Amino acid sequence: MNNSSLISELKLLASHLSPSSFEDDVQEYFLSTCNKHCDAKWKDVLGNAYIRLKGKSNFKIMIAAHADEIGFIITNVLEQGYLSFARIGGVNASFLQGREVVIHHENSFVSGVIGKRRDINNEDSNVSFENLWIDIGCFSKREALKKVSIGDVVTFKPNFTKISNGIICSKSMDNRSGLLIMEDLGNFFYNKDIIPEIYLVATVQEEIGCRGIMTAVYNVNPDVCIILDVTHATDYPGNNSNISGDIHLSQGAVISFGADVNMQLQNVFKKICIERKIKFQIEVNGKSSYTDAGNAQLSRQGIVCGLLSIPCRYMHTPVEMISLSDINSCSNILKEFITNFQKWENALPLKKGEQIC
Repeated sequence: MNNSSLISELKLLASHLSPSSFEDDVQEYFLSTCNKHCDAKWKDVLGNAYIRLKGKSNFKIMIAAHADEIGFIITNVLEQGYLSFARIGGVNASFLQGREVVIHHENSFVSGVIGKRRDINNEDSNVSFENLWIDIGCFSKREALKKVSIGDVVTFKPNFTKISNGIICSKSMDNRSGLLIMEDLGNFFYNKDIIPEIYLVATVQEEIGCRGIMTAVYNVNPDVCIILDVTHATDYPGNNSNISGDIHLSQGAVISFGADVNMQLQNVFKKICIERKIKFQIEVNGKSSYTDAGNAQLSRQGIVCGLLSIPCRYMHTPVEMISLSDINSCSNILKEFITNFQKWENALPLKKGEQIC
């Protein structure tokens, strides 16, 4: 895709409102977008969405990106008409005051804003969910219950903005940017002669424990699984790169080393970048990557798992910021890996079930 097409499609993806466990909206859109660029498509019971592209061999490469976003759920309707809520996923309460939100009620959407209890003695006191509420402009519980219900889910209001230098600011760039890469790959490889069989999987419930990926890997049983996600950009004032790493927007895809990934596969990605002059950055994860990669590599008998990430500023806020050039870097790495798979196959570890003695 060119940058204009990337922006248009990313805006459409971000407009869909799909918090963890309520991903149907964006999943149906993803499947419909890839409909003309696949050999088969389906969803499993948990809600994972699958696209298959046939190859010449039985070697399976599964590329996965989570479809869910952070959000909230209504826990109570107060007598004055305000809504109490709890978070879905890792949301920090400190930045929520004054944010515009959308409540998903049956087949309609209700607009609201997040309000905060005023502290006369200390306006700078720590904010918690106990002193926040959603205001939908109602004056009583009875009136509010005509518009919403306990158990309705809530997301940030769509707010897609082009800034400068190919930078995009919006809710849910974590991880609609990953879905965008998979759409690009599906369009690029459809009806092309490729060696491996490709599965593009939009997973569910990543933000609440990387759950959908376990079902997806079990169903596909891939030889290689590659996770696409965002990672924290650290190019902000006062960052100590010795502690948090040195990851910049617009400096290329991030190749992870450490926990959750297969080092041989990650080194293949690095060699591709060097040979093809694709910008890349290195991230080190001494413990968990906090992505679907952790559960993916532990599924079944153990899976050769890779991780490519897009730098993201202000993750898990309504103003997540990413760069189109980093999206292109990730996509180009995978296009080379799949197109010239025979060249890179020997650098991968033993296939599952193969014996050496």
